[in-house]
Amino acid sequence: MEMNRRTGSSLVAVVLMVGAGLALYAFYSFKRQTDWDEVQTAAIRVDSGLRHETSIALRSRVADLDAALTRYVTNSSRRQNEKRVASIKQAIESLEWAMQHENATERSVTWDGDEGFSYYERRPYLIARPTCEESTGKLLLGTAELARASLTYVQSALMMPEQQAPVRTLDLDSLRTACTARSEALKNQEVTAEAEKRKASERATIEQEAQEETRLRARQEQQDEQRRLEQERLNSLRTQCAPFVNSSREALKSGAPLPPRACSEVLGWVRSLTYEYFDKDAMCHLRASCTDDFFEREHCDSCSWANTHSAEGATSSVRQLHLECWECINIDEDLIVRAGDPAMKAILSDNCSQAVYSAKHPFLCDRIGARHR
Repeated sequence: MEMNRRTGSSLVAVVLMVGAGLALYAFYSFKRQTDWDEVQTAAIRVDSGLRHETSIALRSRVADLDAALTRYVTNSSRRQNEKRVASIKQAIESLEWAMQHENATERSVTWDGDEGFSYYERRPYLIARPTCEESTGKLLLGTAELARASLTYVQSALMMPEQQAPVRTLDLDSLRTACTARSEALKNQEVTAEAEKRKASERATIEQEAQEETRLRARQEQQDEQRRLEQERLNSLRTQCAPFVNSSREALKSGAPLPPRACSEVLGWVRSLTYEYFDKDAMCHLRASCTDDFFEREHCDSCSWANTHSAEGATSSVRQLHLECWECINIDEDLIVRAGDPAMKAILSDNCSQAVYSAKHPFLCDRIGARHR
């Protein structure tokens, strides 16, 4: 009997101890679940705030979630190792980063080596793909794109913290190597293109210089030909005027033959002759050297000095007429002398192609072969 009582007492003690243990376990399980329910409730509020609340209100929700998570972990050190705790912590951290960059534009980027890119690199659960900037050979990631990736993870972690979040599979080191290679290839292409461009420019310069040299050579040959023809004309004129080389104004007064008017180009004393030494036909031919309304044809027909070498018998009005004509003759002769310059001759030729100018300077335009017809 005594043994049975002892055995029964032991069983009761064991049952009581087991019951106490189960009760304590149930209490802690209930407490743990209650604490986590607070965390889950705060997480749901944050998730709802992402869609419906302002940034200021959302920051308050995040602070409440952080406080609830802190209380949950403080009540038991073993809770820090739970997967869902790590997910909520990462969600809070990602949400805070996204809110800090909520105003980032599509043109805002973070470069490999910057703080933003390091944040991305240390968190494989942020799904975003960097791009390569070939001009620098560095990876870059849009700040707005990284913020969207952070929010995507936040929404998943808040609602399903126990689940394993997907991670990116790309290898950043391989991307860096490929980007560097593409940058080097681009630089080589640019160097090659620049070299080709420089060669093309040099070829174009050589061709232009050759064309200019050809043009200058042709122009020089043309000028040489013009000078040769002009020299032949002057030589022919000198031959024609050779009999009058030793003549003079005084010899003409003594009855010596009158040299051709063209000899004024090669004989200085002929250029000094005045109007009275030339006949009626020459003077009448030059009547158009002055304005037509002043010199009518009948003036030439009625010249009393027409068949003489002197104007002594001419009236004062006729003598004035001679002087006016001679002024026009001198103008033509001066222009003829200046036409020896090819540039000046080109200008005079263009002028003579106009009817009015050709009518006022027939002697000049006939001489340079450009009179308007």
